[in-house]
Amino acid sequence: MRRLLIKILALTGLFFSSFTMASPTENEFIPCKKIAVAMLESCLQHDDGNCWVKSETAHNSCRTKVIDSHKVDQNRVNAEKNAAAKRAAEIEQHKANNDI
Repeated sequence: MRRLLIKILALTGLFFSSFTMASPTENEFIPCKKIAVAMLESCLQHDDGNCWVKSETAHNSCRTKVIDSHKVDQNRVNAEKNAAAKRAAEIEQHKANNDI
């Protein structure tokens, strides 16, 4: 009975872990704002055209990288699930062989 409970808890944890996704916090976007400001200041000092566009592009690119860093790698999650299931099966097989 205890083994069954452990298996159920482990599988439940693996199932729900694939649905978790962390969200970036506001302080993670601070460097993006600083990059945008630095890009704008540099551009304006050199009288380059399209300063606002360049600054906004740099800001958006940075934000995208921050957001992407929080996305779940589904392939990795699936590989971890499969490895955990395989380990559990090997342990059960080992226990079954030793119980004989």
